[in-house]
Amino acid sequence: MRGALVLVMLACSTAHAQDVPAGSVPAAMELPFADGAPQLDADHSQLFVVVLGAADERRGPLSACRLSARRLAEQRGRQSLHAFIDGAVGHVALPPSVLATLHAAIDAEARVLATRPRVDGSANVRVSISVARLREITGAVRGLPWSG
Repeated sequence: MRGALVLVMLACSTAHAQDVPAGSVPAAMELPFADGAPQLDADHSQLFVVVLGAADERRGPLSACRLSARRLAEQRGRQSLHAFIDGAVGHVALPPSVLATLHAAIDAEARVLATRPRVDGSANVRVSISVARLREITGAVRGLPWSG
């Protein structure tokens, strides 16, 4: 009896198994499971960072845990972008007003472009800001990661 059950389960699992085409994986599933360093995307149009927002079990239902995790990850992503900007302009002579404008742009314009929910209620989030906006603020200053 046990052997027959195993055969039925095996037959069912292979009958429903399908190959997934390479391009059909949702963008959120391409996000890594761990925090990453801020970086430019492949076409140098976005400065982004992927961060993890941990679930807060005190929030009650799983949906509330996930929402708080996404918001925490977005906040951590913005903090990471702020630190990256500080490090990037540390060796370039920029007026304080330009640096303040860069930080204000991160606060106002950085967006969540992808979210990868996890089974424990946490979430990985990709926070991004336009490189064109950073170039607009810094002008023709050389030596910055986003300067063309």
